[in-house]
Amino acid sequence: MSPAQVRSVYAVPRANLLDFYRKMDPDRPSPPSEMWEWLYRPSFGPPCSALVMESDDRVVAHAGIIPFWLSIRGQKISAGWYVDFAVLPEVQRAGLGRTLTLEWMRLTDVHVTFCNARSMGLFRKLGWVESFDTRLHHFFLKPLSHPGVLRRLDGRVPTAATDALNGTARGLLSAWYRRQSRGGGNLEFAPVSETLLQHFESSPRSAIAPIRDGEYLRWRFLESPYRREYRVALSGDTPLAVLRERKDKPRSPHVDVLLVKDDISFPALKHLLAGLGVWASGRDHAYLRYYESDPRRSRQLQRALLSFVRHPRFAFFSRSAELMHELKQGPLGWQLADSDFEVTG
Repeated sequence: MSPAQVRSVYAVPRANLLDFYRKMDPDRPSPPSEMWEWLYRPSFGPPCSALVMESDDRVVAHAGIIPFWLSIRGQKISAGWYVDFAVLPEVQRAGLGRTLTLEWMRLTDVHVTFCNARSMGLFRKLGWVESFDTRLHHFFLKPLSHPGVLRRLDGRVPTAATDALNGTARGLLSAWYRRQSRGGGNLEFAPVSETLLQHFESSPRSAIAPIRDGEYLRWRFLESPYRREYRVALSGDTPLAVLRERKDKPRSPHVDVLLVKDDISFPALKHLLAGLGVWASGRDHAYLRYYESDPRRSRQLQRALLSFVRHPRFAFFSRSAELMHELKQGPLGWQLADSDFEVTG
């Protein structure tokens, strides 16, 4: 193999890139070009481009980026989500992942990611800090239809039995959500629009949070290839959340609550999620997902709505000692819309 060269993802033939995606994830359809071109946010401008390593006219390694502006106690800092990191199996352990990651780390001042244990092994060597101080809530309706449960049950439990158990659980959980939604008013739903998105511009509670201004929200929702699948949940005339009905996994249809208003109170949040649970049950979804960065609110939600909470591995790094200190202090105010959960989870 000739020496691999680091290039922008936009500088290699599209066919080579799609061939790499097919090799790395054969069970998943290759992402359409409009998806990754949108996700990597080319409109953010240079130098924030997703990177690949190319050798002998083929892509052998890949490092995606979702660039964004991060507010750290009032400072506006360039940051990027490290996503879609992969190296072809036949060239792994040759240092390509390290070379590509070091080049990627030149793109912004702060680097963040949700990653697996294998990737964390590399990041740790480069100074990244690992944290499980994360809170991804699942509000179940049909618990046995969650992908993780399905993988364990396939071929072991008859379909009729799982259907019966799911039906019982759905009835009980729907009744609980209906009870918890009382006093919250009826929810209405509308397509995303620039007017409605204005209500979600940043007023972050957290000292460290993405800056979600009009440009960010336009890119994130109005320019997304999934725009037709987004809905804004309103109570009366007040927009409260942006969500997406996920039907791309037919056995596990669910709702991603991508973004809620920064200034929403806990009672309003509880009523919103409970009301969404009732609505999702009527549309035959298996569960809802919602990310809550505040530990106190997370505990309150878990008690009130009986949610199951996962703690995905999160990692971060900055070459600036001052910024690293601030990142370690937290709290980090993420929501599902900020990372790539929508296209990978």
